[in-house]
Amino acid sequence: MSKTFKIVLVLLIAVSVFSAVVAVIGFMGKEREYMKRLIVEDKLAATLKEKRSIEKELETVKSAKEQSEAKITKLEEKL
Repeated sequence: MSKTFKIVLVLLIAVSVFSAVVAVIGFMGKEREYMKRLIVEDKLAATLKEKRSIEKELETVKSAKEQSEAKITKLEEKL
């Protein structure tokens, strides 16, 4: 084999290894972004679930308040 062929072969191998390393680093970055997005989505889902439960509790309290006010009004009318 000629010297030039060996140099070209070594350069091709070096470029292949370098591009593989760059691809792996890029994939790791994308994977990290994906994990961050999943964490944010999980937090958002938990927050929305908590919001719904608070809204249901608020509706229950409002209903109880209205019933209490109606009872007070009836009692005041009797007096």
